[in-house]
Amino acid sequence: MPETIEFYAFLFANVGVLALGSLLALLSLAAHRRSGTRSLRIAAVGFGLIALGSVLDAVYELGVGGSFQLSGRELMLLHTSQTLMVGAGLAVLFLALRQY
Repeated sequence: MPETIEFYAFLFANVGVLALGSLLALLSLAAHRRSGTRSLRIAAVGFGLIALGSVLDAVYELGVGGSFQLSGRELMLLHTSQTLMVGAGLAVLFLALRQY
């Protein structure tokens, strides 16, 4: 496993995005429990999808792939799945805002 500054920047950025996205999802869920507003529960799902989608590449590259040397096809599929998950999260947030 490479232990360069780029590796630690990649890891730090992904952990930060996961933490922030999870915090937003938890805050939305807590607000839903206090107010009972359905759109806040939907927003929590959207934030969760965005957080998971944004760290999908890190999980695959560090856990499944085991290295940073991915083939072109693997890289394209990884970026496509990441984009689809973030897009789904944004669509869910859009629905939550439309219902509010």
